[in-house]
Amino acid sequence: MKNFFPLIFIAFITLNATSQINEQDMMNNRMVIPVYKNTPEGYTGSPFVNEDFQRGIIHAEEGKSQPAFLRYNAVEGIMEIKLNQQEKKIHVLPRIEKISYTIGGHSYYIDSKRTEEGELLKGYFVSYYEGESVKLLAWPRPDMTDAQVAKTGYEKDKPAHLSVDMEYYLEIGDNRLKEVRLRPRDFRKAFDNNDAMKDFLSDNKVKSLEDAIQALKFYDKQA
Repeated sequence: MKNFFPLIFIAFITLNATSQINEQDMMNNRMVIPVYKNTPEGYTGSPFVNEDFQRGIIHAEEGKSQPAFLRYNAVEGIMEIKLNQQEKKIHVLPRIEKISYTIGGHSYYIDSKRTEEGELLKGYFVSYYEGESVKLLAWPRPDMTDAQVAKTGYEKDKPAHLSVDMEYYLEIGDNRLKEVRLRPRDFRKAFDNNDAMKDFLSDNKVKSLEDAIQALKFYDKQA
């Protein structure tokens, strides 16, 4: 992990050049911050895509990279970093497009995209497949439910709850994001005007992330 802090310094320089934020303030407020190390008091559930830190890679500009342990906090919209599994301190790099992350072979990167319904999604996307003609992206949407008082004596009070819903989107060509679920009907509808895809999806039903990726690889080959 010797190269980690030089990488942080590079990120600091990049951020200072664009936002004029004081470097000392960043060191105090951005690098070791009071994030949700555990679920916030009074809440059940979790703000993380994965509760445990996972082995991953930090990518900076000019091909620089650094292995680390990572987990994405969807409520705060930050990637939490540890230098090793036993370390107590949690580090956070600036939220800029020049820094991305790889966890489990999939990329987390900052972007801004609009859905077919007109919603503007800004922040970290997860890239599961990026071909020449189509992309499969995910948006980790945080869901914070307020506490609910029982309405009758037969019910119990429900505590406030945190969860993360992974929404999947297809980006076909230059079109806006089209939300899909990992099920046959959604993918058949998304490619309804493509006869080759319709035939492929009839014989290869999309029921998982792996099924979806294989279908999109087929689409790219014949697009």
